[in-house]
Amino acid sequence: MTEEGLVERTRKLAPILEQACAEACRKMWEDEGWADYELREGYRELWRLNEGKDLAYDRPSIGLHYSLWYHLQRTHILVRALAPLLAPRHRPVRIYDLGCGSGATAWAAATLAEACLRAGTSLPRITVLGTDSSPFMVDASRRLWASLPADLEAHVELEHRLGNWSDVEAFDAQDEDALMVCSYLLNASDGAYLREIDSWLQRVSDRVSADQLLVLSSPSKADLANVLQESEGWVREKFAPHPDVWAGAIGQVAELRGRVLESIGKTSPHEPSWTPPGGTDIRLLSRARSQFAGHGRRSGLVLNDEQEQAAEPTDRLTALVGAAGSGKSLVLCERVVRIIERASHDEPPWVLVTSFNKRMVDQLIHWIWKGIEGSDEAKITSSRGNPADGDFTIEAENWRDVSATVRFLNRDKLATRVWQEPPADFELFPHPTTMSPSVVDDEHLDGNFLSRELELVVFGLEALDHDTYLATPRAGRLPRCSRARLAGPARHPSWDAAALRRPPGPHRHR
Repeated sequence: MTEEGLVERTRKLAPILEQACAEACRKMWEDEGWADYELREGYRELWRLNEGKDLAYDRPSIGLHYSLWYHLQRTHILVRALAPLLAPRHRPVRIYDLGCGSGATAWAAATLAEACLRAGTSLPRITVLGTDSSPFMVDASRRLWASLPADLEAHVELEHRLGNWSDVEAFDAQDEDALMVCSYLLNASDGAYLREIDSWLQRVSDRVSADQLLVLSSPSKADLANVLQESEGWVREKFAPHPDVWAGAIGQVAELRGRVLESIGKTSPHEPSWTPPGGTDIRLLSRARSQFAGHGRRSGLVLNDEQEQAAEPTDRLTALVGAAGSGKSLVLCERVVRIIERASHDEPPWVLVTSFNKRMVDQLIHWIWKGIEGSDEAKITSSRGNPADGDFTIEAENWRDVSATVRFLNRDKLATRVWQEPPADFELFPHPTTMSPSVVDDEHLDGNFLSRELELVVFGLEALDHDTYLATPRAGRLPRCSRARLAGPARHPSWDAAALRRPPGPHRHR
């Protein structure tokens, strides 16, 4: 799914979010029946935050005021920040929302999941653990979450925890991908305690096995995030959040906020809006590489001498023969990761991983994904496709900044997925049986001829590189295949299709 497609479908959810937020805040206001004095004090505290000062979250009405002014704005910011982090994942993910406030992180995750569903794809299972020390903010978060329509709420499993996020022992690691979120967690007075905050964040990271930290703050507090970023425990990643999805005032919420302020004789010079006037500082931090030394892929995978030799990338075809459970698949995965780690700019790798068994393809996705994640010399930059559809692609980058592509495809989908998804500048054989004899052999070609040509190109039975492929004669017989072959003029687009639409430049197709 393209970024534009995701943004467009997310944009259409604005009325649903507005109504849910307004309804939750209306019930909060009516059910609690706060005195005018309390509402005025809560409003005064809110303006302290609006002026860049610290806010006291121990006022009973602060959850209402915060939600009316900031909740949808924070949701919007987190939609932008989480989209590029959640969309590439295929494994369940657990988000540790430290200082969760009104629960905007969970709202953003549910919104993105619904947008993906409307686009015909899906996100993996998402769990959000929201932790906050203010009982009034936790109560507001619960009310806001309950106000969402059931179909949105069903996308995310939300757990609330009342307590200080720095209580590291309260967190437990799960068998899921983990991401830490600090959304407007840093206060103006935290400057003197950043060393302790950094230590707590690293301990939480170690505790839950989360190697990424998403930090959002107002520009006025960006200097605090700078100090955190410059510590030895974190490295700032290249990160591009999605563009703005919504803009302008939030009508239903603004109307309710006007009624609340009118009841206590107050007015606001501004209306609640989707975007903060001063913008937002969004950065993604990763644990420094040294923090994970010894915890990577090879610490959990021990190969014997023969397997080590087979896992070493070479320019020769390698056939692994062994009984079930002998480690053939693990060697394959290790070899793919090493190909990525050692790739140079002269030969950016493009790897096709396939099997007749769809469940095996799913397992290979998981093993290779974890292998790259555990590597000290490579990282995943993006992914696309749907493992459930038998077609999934991982984009990775090694320490030399060399990009690599690994595509996972069920064997029965090779002929259609690889051959019938050509570049936009040409149409690749839409009707094989009507092709001109000048392009293919004169003899009759059945519907499987593309698959046979694919074996010649992809599996390297006779052609190991582009030049050899173009020069391979049409005569002869492939194992288990007839002698029908494409003629030379048709082989240029054939190679491009079989090479997964590789960009210009040298690439070794494996």
